[in-house]
Amino acid sequence: MLPLLAFLFIRNLRNNSHIDMAASAAAHVEIANAILSRDRVAARKIAEQKFQMFSDQHLNLYTV
Repeated sequence: MLPLLAFLFIRNLRNNSHIDMAASAAAHVEIANAILSRDRVAARKIAEQKFQMFSDQHLNLYTV
């Protein structure tokens, strides 16, 4: 499954240059830091925000 997701992600980047890879990388760092803080409420909130960002950037590209 991971290779397929990587392929689709790369394809989306090539076809949709508006996707900000720096923001995506920063989102992953924020999620990791929130988990490391062991604050479940904060970690869940940050993860939900970042997953929504990913959804907004990528998943709507698959609708026909």
